[in-house]
Amino acid sequence: MRTTEVETLILRRAEQELVEMVERTITQLEGFQSELEEFGEAWGNDDLGGLIGEVYKAALSLALNCLFSNLDTVFGYADRLSVTADDYDSTDQHSSDGLELVRQMASEVDLPL
Repeated sequence: MRTTEVETLILRRAEQELVEMVERTITQLEGFQSELEEFGEAWGNDDLGGLIGEVYKAALSLALNCLFSNLDTVFGYADRLSVTADDYDSTDQHSSDGLELVRQMASEVDLPL
């Protein structure tokens, strides 16, 4: 029978790395947004320029909303890694406590464990 060993420290490290990556990416996206805003409305004020501007703003908004939404999802996955690690640690502790109780009960009735 094969056994599976779960290293909760690795899960916690992965969570931290994902959170840091999401935070760095958000900072970069916000910087990108600011940089784009500095250009102003380069397409002009005439009818064609106005249409181009509206399409540009809609496309940019859609793209950025999609990126921020995906980053939020990745952040949620990172949080689940922490919860999973906590669950594994709790299960291990509970199992260890249960085995210690069995060992104590067995010693009280002189069972060789």
